[in-house]
Amino acid sequence: MKHQLKVLAMTALLISQSPFTAADVVVEQHDDNTGGKMVGGITAFLIGGLAGPAGSLLAILPGSWIGKNVQQDLGLSGQAYTVEKANGERIKLRSPNHKFEIGDKVHIEGIRPKPVTVYP
Repeated sequence: MKHQLKVLAMTALLISQSPFTAADVVVEQHDDNTGGKMVGGITAFLIGGLAGPAGSLLAILPGSWIGKNVQQDLGLSGQAYTVEKANGERIKLRSPNHKFEIGDKVHIEGIRPKPVTVYP
């Protein structure tokens, strides 16, 4: 009997703490070109290194800008979303595995928005 009460109490606690009760909503969509920025910046850093340490550092920003624009021009941009949390806070999150529309309800796992799955 005592064991059953513990299981019942734990189940109630877990249900009440479910992330699916939050009302996090997608409010904006953005292109995400983080990958292009990284590749362009690192490539420029390495090439700029031929001119020495100063060349490496001076090459990072233009390389990052070029990488972002190349990714965007090739139509390879990823997706990022502004999510309004239940407390009114807005955060921008990347989502390489899921696509959302404005108004979709999501829950946040780590640094990624995930779709809210509703079971009948």
